[in-house]
Amino acid sequence: ALLVHGLADAPSTHAWLWALPPSAFLVDAGLTLGRRVVRGERFWEPHAQHAYQAWARRLGSHVPVTCAYAGWTIASIALMTWLGSRDRDMAQVSGFIAAWYIAGAGIWLSLQGKGVPRVKESTE
Repeated sequence: ALLVHGLADAPSTHAWLWALPPSAFLVDAGLTLGRRVVRGERFWEPHAQHAYQAWARRLGSHVPVTCAYAGWTIASIALMTWLGSRDRDMAQVSGFIAAWYIAGAGIWLSLQGKGVPRVKESTE
């Protein structure tokens, strides 16, 4: 409700700001499922390859991972509020959103690259 209220009087160029709060989940789901498609895996079947799951396995707990996702989301809401409170053109808003998603993709890559087990194919 606070987000809706905060953007109620914002210019229409700020509509894309709504892409910021769910960014952690959109990046993780989008890149994980995209990777499964590229690998030829059955992306619609259950799996445990998301960065969230890999990170929780490494740490042995979901609590710090959930807190990190919450922190990312709070930071994205702060960015959304800051961007929405100023008169910015669409190029500026789009640039900030693109940079945010690129940063999220970089974090996703770093989380995926640290000891995430891969399924070995049979050589028989």
